[in-house]
Amino acid sequence: MERNNIFNFATSELSQDAFICWLCNWVNFDDNSLSEDEKKLKSLANDFIEKVSGEKLGDRKVNIKRQYQKIDVLLEIQNKTEFITKGDKTNPVVDMYVIIEDKVGTGLHSNQIERYRELISEKNKNINESKALIKTVYYKIYDEDNTERLKENGVNVIFEREKILELFERYKDNIKDSIFRNYYDYLSNIEEDINSYEKKKLEDWNSNCYIGFFKELKNEKNLLEHAIGRQKDCSWGYVNNSSGGFMGMWWFPLSEEKINKLTETSDEDIYLQIEQYNQKNIIAIKYSVPKKNKNNKELSKEDFEKKVKIASEKRKEIFSKLENEVPNFQKKYFRAGQYMTVGYLEFENIDDCKDKIKILQYALNLLLKGCVKIFV
Repeated sequence: MERNNIFNFATSELSQDAFICWLCNWVNFDDNSLSEDEKKLKSLANDFIEKVSGEKLGDRKVNIKRQYQKIDVLLEIQNKTEFITKGDKTNPVVDMYVIIEDKVGTGLHSNQIERYRELISEKNKNINESKALIKTVYYKIYDEDNTERLKENGVNVIFEREKILELFERYKDNIKDSIFRNYYDYLSNIEEDINSYEKKKLEDWNSNCYIGFFKELKNEKNLLEHAIGRQKDCSWGYVNNSSGGFMGMWWFPLSEEKINKLTETSDEDIYLQIEQYNQKNIIAIKYSVPKKNKNNKELSKEDFEKKVKIASEKRKEIFSKLENEVPNFQKKYFRAGQYMTVGYLEFENIDDCKDKIKILQYALNLLLKGCVKIFV
């Protein structure tokens, strides 16, 4: 039986905020007041703050605020010798504000980082004479794809589970504190579940197994083909649909020029997607129709339906060309809509999936050349 762990029950962002605050607060205690175990926690806290701030803390104190103006955790790293007097109050100068946006199952939304940075910039100006640097941190214990894109939205430091565990690993054998041990075990169990796809049968996979596998596919060189400029469009995540949804991964091997040659239009898309369908694991060739024109203007219902009708017929043509050339290439019901399936191959295990990926990528490219008898 799994050991009793408070974080199996305290799963909210607020609970995690509390852990981050509790850990960071150890730097504010004098060594003389700490046990040997607590001194190690203080050392870990120093390393943690160094990771998120990018600076050595030294013996500076840190003022810690939780849910300040809706910011999950705000660290105010204080100067040791410089002070500011406002009215009858004298406070240490803040050398750096560290905004930690802590996410569990969700992602950033509503320009959070930008809003929080502006808020703290105003605070820095009014109270701190604009003396502080401002750092923003995205703290995430569950996997999220393409987090590097967050840096384009003002995030300075992305602190994900793998990096958190890498830091904690250095202390796990020496710290006995139950709060730390519980949190470390909680993160380790998530990591173990993500990687369990390597040992489990495909039919026993959960959503974390698919995430682990999709991460492997993205990291494997020379497997997934990407059109120039579309590598960042390769992604994975939960796809909601009327059948109950699935964990999927999609990528775009064909350039716009090649897609135009296949579809005889200029703004539709053809791509590959791994999904679950009728309790099967499949790799599908997908055909999508945009709801906006090239000027980003919404199409009328009539114009959109007309484009979908034409695309649906084109989708059937592509399937007919591949049906007899790609072994076991199957179709779903040919329903017309914004996202349609041309056809698919079923896969039974990891290696089979990789082989089928290569087959479909190869088939699409040969189809463009007008080839027949692709796999005789």
